[in-house]
Amino acid sequence: MEKKLSKSVTFKVIGTHQLNREVKKVHAIIEKTKNGFSAYAVNAEGVTGIGNTVEQCKHELINCIERITTSDAKNIPDILKGKYEIIYQVKADQTIN
Repeated sequence: MEKKLSKSVTFKVIGTHQLNREVKKVHAIIEKTKNGFSAYAVNAEGVTGIGNTVEQCKHELINCIERITTSDAKNIPDILKGKYEIIYQVKADQTIN
């Protein structure tokens, strides 16, 4: 079944990294692609995810953040230091099966 989205859909996930107590917002855009879905964080360089479903795409984006925040403490984007909230937005006018 196809569902045409008439407006953006927002999901929230809370993640933490223990350097700061301020909650920041990571804005992630999810888009339909030819083969599934892709996501990227607008305000966190290098944060991406792909998947066959929206849920897989979100999971891969979270895995990417975990790799970034555990691999090299010097190169963690400021927005991922401390507490952060991921705001997912599915682009309007995307067709989802």
